[in-house]
Amino acid sequence: MMRRTELMNPFHNVVPGEKATVTLPFDRRYHKITIEVKSGTVSASRATMERAVKNIRVMLNGVPQWELSAKQLFAVLEIHGVTISNGIIPLNFSEPWRRSPQGEDATSWALQGRVSSFQIEMELDAAESNIGLKCFAEYDNFADQPLIIKKFTRSQVQVSTTGILTLDSIPNLGDLHSLYAFETEHHDIRSVKIERNGYVAYDLPRAIANEGLRTHGGGDVNNVFAVRFDRTDRIGHTLKLTMKNGLSAPIKQEYDMAKANSFTQILEYIGVPN
Repeated sequence: MMRRTELMNPFHNVVPGEKATVTLPFDRRYHKITIEVKSGTVSASRATMERAVKNIRVMLNGVPQWELSAKQLFAVLEIHGVTISNGIIPLNFSEPWRRSPQGEDATSWALQGRVSSFQIEMELDAAESNIGLKCFAEYDNFADQPLIIKKFTRSQVQVSTTGILTLDSIPNLGDLHSLYAFETEHHDIRSVKIERNGYVAYDLPRAIANEGLRTHGGGDVNNVFAVRFDRTDRIGHTLKLTMKNGLSAPIKQEYDMAKANSFTQILEYIGVPN
């Protein structure tokens, strides 16, 4: 089915230090939202966008499905091999880096008859004035598809010493495609190990983890340790957080910390909306 593209409703409250919001129709299947960002009359540079957009929240029925900053989103996209352009913040619901058209469309947002509201919120930095925002959508009207979407959550991980830091759980919000640790300084983290129900699912030092990203067409980003269970870009390659008996699988994460710096953890899920 042909995808249509058009300018959507205007953002409201585009004010430094405030949350700019746009409300979108929910009678279609969305593949991509593109936010155009202007600094005065020209396209905003990447550095300006990273300073200006402190937080992006994509919400269905008032519940956040995505929550991350422009800087964090750009890093995730670069890890997937996407080039960042001035003046553009792309929200890829369908993922063009997948290996097949079916994989690409699997996470499109088929909202018809399934939700009662769809809104995007951009938190703007108080020091960045004269920012302009426009919202463009790429969509079709195909409805015969389950609403299985990509989701991003963010949390702060406190670190008080070097060596092994153990985290005993991951919120079960679907299956896990990737985990991103945004460091305070480059190489804060030496290696990451993840166990599921007592079995090793991932155990790599940083150099080998980064090589795996590059091998499959992506890239590594300074100050980010990326754990991709879908690093071959197959949509079905995930860490299953639910066992066959319906219970949440026990998950243990071990971070080998070279420096005692806290970090931000972003989890990338595939599943039903929150």
